[in-house]
Amino acid sequence: MENKKRTIPISRFYTCEEKLIKRMKEKGRKNRFCAETKTDYENWKKETRELLKNLIGLQNMEYSPLTPQCLERVVIEDGIIREKILLQVEPEVYMPVYVLIPPKKGEEKLKCFLAPPGHQGAGKYSVAGVGGNSGSCG
Repeated sequence: MENKKRTIPISRFYTCEEKLIKRMKEKGRKNRFCAETKTDYENWKKETRELLKNLIGLQNMEYSPLTPQCLERVVIEDGIIREKILLQVEPEVYMPVYVLIPPKKGEEKLKCFLAPPGHQGAGKYSVAGVGGNSGSCG
């Protein structure tokens, strides 16, 4: 059997990096934080919140009380309580979330951490440790 090269030589690469850099210099991060006074900060915060609301479409959502329902409550490793909660985010639209509650130690205040699911492959299940999901895709 003849030994053939498996790699094709490419003499020119087409990339969009230069265009992307130019666009970012012209338009990118126009809402970046650059306040120098408390008033600047308050204005930036107000404008940025409005921009974010518009980008994610909050103005199109219908108001609904959350009406939380606890669907599951289990104790997992190290005494952590995991609750599966169902929230109504719009009328007749529900979103399941997990709440992890660490064991209370004396009088210290419990800290709150948000752990939104990323691209681990198992979504909220891997973050909450459900069903042995470790967050790996394979």
